[in-house]
Amino acid sequence: MGALGACLLLVFVLLRPHEFLPFLRPLSPLNIATLLTIGGLFLDWMQGRLKSLHIAQGGVYGAYLVWTLVSLVVAAGTSSLPLLGPTLVFPAMYFVFVAYAFRTVGRYRAAMLCLLGIMGFIACVCIFQAKGPWECVLLDEESRGELTGKACEHYRECVVKGTESSRWLCEKVGPLGSFSTDGRVRWIGVLADPNELCMVLAAAMTFVFAMRAPKKTSLPVTVAVLAPFVACMFASGSRGGMLTFAIVFGVYFVRAYGARGLLLGAASTVAILAFGGRSGGEESTMERTETLHEGFTFFKTHPIFGLGHNQFTEHWFITAHNSYLLAAAELGFVGLVIFLALVWFSAKIPFTLARSRSPRISPELRAYGLALGVSWLGIVVSIFFLSMNYHPVLHIFFGFSAALHAIARRQDPAFNVRLRLADWASLVVVAFVILTFIGVYSTVKVGGG
Repeated sequence: MGALGACLLLVFVLLRPHEFLPFLRPLSPLNIATLLTIGGLFLDWMQGRLKSLHIAQGGVYGAYLVWTLVSLVVAAGTSSLPLLGPTLVFPAMYFVFVAYAFRTVGRYRAAMLCLLGIMGFIACVCIFQAKGPWECVLLDEESRGELTGKACEHYRECVVKGTESSRWLCEKVGPLGSFSTDGRVRWIGVLADPNELCMVLAAAMTFVFAMRAPKKTSLPVTVAVLAPFVACMFASGSRGGMLTFAIVFGVYFVRAYGARGLLLGAASTVAILAFGGRSGGEESTMERTETLHEGFTFFKTHPIFGLGHNQFTEHWFITAHNSYLLAAAELGFVGLVIFLALVWFSAKIPFTLARSRSPRISPELRAYGLALGVSWLGIVVSIFFLSMNYHPVLHIFFGFSAALHAIARRQDPAFNVRLRLADWASLVVVAFVILTFIGVYSTVKVGGG
């Protein structure tokens, strides 16, 4: 029951059918899925299916929550505490739910199929959206779009006398009321940003390879499943997302074909970066560079506790567009190290599992370990260009790593991944390197501009 509730939660958090099926909204499906998950996990525990409440990254995650609360209170007072639900409480719930719900190979497989189904559906919708007509879209107070059916070439053709021009868009429209942003495909809800959508597509896509490994799925079927993911990636125009896709393909090419795979992966990377991405992004790039500079300035003036959780946009007009800098600016140096520890711990688990030589670890579980490890490799790169600290997907993937660790421990009790003193020392060095690079790069670029 816990796995069923968690899968429903993935559907309503990522796919958000209640956004395009209005009859679902009065039912509060997210609340129902949450209650079902809690009830299901309690039933699993009562029936002995949930044998341990230990979560591999639980200590680090707890430290992250505590430091977040402390830094917020010190830097911004207690007035922001009631607003922590969407950015701290809910992501923490998703982490715990996923960590507990998918603790058997069968349940983990179901979670991966659920994730692939969700992202495959979204990719197909976005492909139709990319081919859709340009129409006028009217935004409401919650940025939901009302499709008017009026053809356009520029938003000025859409503005109706007496309404705010900022509420009108001229965008490509697709099925289920979806529409693009600046002509770039996207979904709705937490995947409304093309760059974030592309990152999640790449992170989910690795499990196509994992599903193929133990059951030897035919190559044509694998290609057919991957095709919508790749097509949607190109239509998104996300340069960072395309780099993530190139990393995912590169790792699997090298693993499957050795030196030939390295050449094939390099060729694929060149093709992706050459034919993908959007042109004319110089203004956006400079804006992000200025934001990096401001974020580094925030860190220099608040190096210990930072500005406080979710306070970056209270001091600057956009978010940091860099998860590592955002952690440093809002939580200080200690907060950045803890955030890096949480990311590294979650990546270390699947890579350690994939390299395990224990005869008790099943080949299928090793395949899932490699897939999740490659996902984390892509995520680590992507979040350098995105502010994903509070994004539900990041915390869901924290949970996937925790669940994978629990399954491996069931198969081989000797399997155990921990953060050692050397890990912490390395993370401190990495934090210094990241901040130094951002500080020097942004200062030179802004000063030169």
